[in-house]
Amino acid sequence: IGRAENRALADYLGLNFRSIERIDLAKFDAIAMVDTQPQTGNNSLPEDITPDIVLDHHPLQPSSRKIPFTDIRSKYGALSTILYEYLTEIGITPDPPLATALLYAIRSDTQDLGPKAIQADIAVVALIEALPQVGGYKVHADKLKRLGVPIYTSHTVVSANGADRVESVTVARLDEKWNVMPDTHKTFEVDTVLIAVGLAEVNEFYLKARQWGMDVFCAGDAQEIAEASAAMFTGKIEGHKIAQSLNIDVEQRSAEWDAKATILKSKPGPAIRRQPPQKDDGVFPIFHCYQEVPCNPCTSVCPVGIVHTQDDKITGLPYMDDLEACTGCASCLAVCPGLSVTMVDFREDPTHPFVTLPYEVWREKVEVGQVVPVTDLDGAVLGYFPVEKVRSRKKYP
Repeated sequence: IGRAENRALADYLGLNFRSIERIDLAKFDAIAMVDTQPQTGNNSLPEDITPDIVLDHHPLQPSSRKIPFTDIRSKYGALSTILYEYLTEIGITPDPPLATALLYAIRSDTQDLGPKAIQADIAVVALIEALPQVGGYKVHADKLKRLGVPIYTSHTVVSANGADRVESVTVARLDEKWNVMPDTHKTFEVDTVLIAVGLAEVNEFYLKARQWGMDVFCAGDAQEIAEASAAMFTGKIEGHKIAQSLNIDVEQRSAEWDAKATILKSKPGPAIRRQPPQKDDGVFPIFHCYQEVPCNPCTSVCPVGIVHTQDDKITGLPYMDDLEACTGCASCLAVCPGLSVTMVDFREDPTHPFVTLPYEVWREKVEVGQVVPVTDLDGAVLGYFPVEKVRSRKKYP
């Protein structure tokens, strides 16, 4: 077990783990692989042994196609959800240690029950935030709102209620001095209350190595909790440092690298609403990005080079410098990690333009002809409209 928090959980719950080298696999009628697949390099099963069962939530690997029984659901955020569904189907209620382990795994895999959790893992009743605004990225909060999850800012949990387990939770509004305001209480029926107080670096190994005087380097979540782009770029910087420590001839590291790393790890700016293009012909995207964050993939995929960010900064808000030149390819819409781009096409019907939306992956598959709710950025339903076409881009799926 690599992560310190995982080892602590296993010790606390008294879980009996044994190394595969200490197990005589021939004594068992069947072998199951869970949360991994054969010959993927992240498990210790010998390559000459074929498992009978594979349960996983990662993309299907060629090595799993020959397995007698597989249940691989790549749209699920956590493998533990699949296991819990099996228990539910056969009427088994997990005992507290097992339930704790399952919830911990779901929370870990879905990054503290973020938008990814809603795909199949958790029915989220509400998000409660004591601050007057959401502390994270607005695009992530907007995803939750569009999925129907209300966000109560300036609120706190007053009590978790129930006998031997959580049955409901009561929340209330806070005033400017962080006092609970009377007559503002709301109670929700829930079975779990997740308290998130921030993330800490996974740096135990790094600190211990430094304590022992070892040459050690760290990047990503071992250095600081930030966006994936920051983790990748700090990995590049630390890799350069490692090469230099090994006397490998590499180019001199530019001071711009450190400056870029600082920008990538910067906190989001204030939310600023922008007016959409005042245009009712042709085809063009609308960027629903209202907060400066380090993100600019839309600028690199436009085939005609008309998408830019303000001042050409990675944190600048995107815009188009020539609406007439847009071809309607929708590459900017498909590549946006925040699902913050829509495409409006007046070309066929100026009175009823065709609107293309990024699709939030959900439990059910969306079909042509299906009537679906369409919301604004804050999750308010604007109306119900039929799906005319479903597109999946091979390059940006």
